[in-house]
Amino acid sequence: MLGWKFRLPSQSQIFKKVNRFIQSKSTKYFKIKTISNKLPISRFGVAVVKQYSNRGAVQRNRIRRIVFGFIQERGIYQNPGRDTLIIVFPAVNKLTNAEIKKELNDLLINN
Repeated sequence: MLGWKFRLPSQSQIFKKVNRFIQSKSTKYFKIKTISNKLPISRFGVAVVKQYSNRGAVQRNRIRRIVFGFIQERGIYQNPGRDTLIIVFPAVNKLTNAEIKKELNDLLINN
């Protein structure tokens, strides 16, 4: 699991304050918001829509674990100076773990 120092503290406050400096990318399943920070590390946050599925918290936490696991195994957190918020849309419920990782790879690494 990704360490706490690589996670965004209060995700909503950071991205509301400086809305004009945010870079944003999105697909049918995810929206990625990125802003630079002056830290030697990158931090990540995952926001899953509350009306995600019938199973509620179990499914939301599963998605968070997959996303944080992907960030850790690819070593993306080692790139310095970015705060990244990953917003997960309900359509991701239909994807397998491999498909979720492929979508994240396309958004975070290939672009």
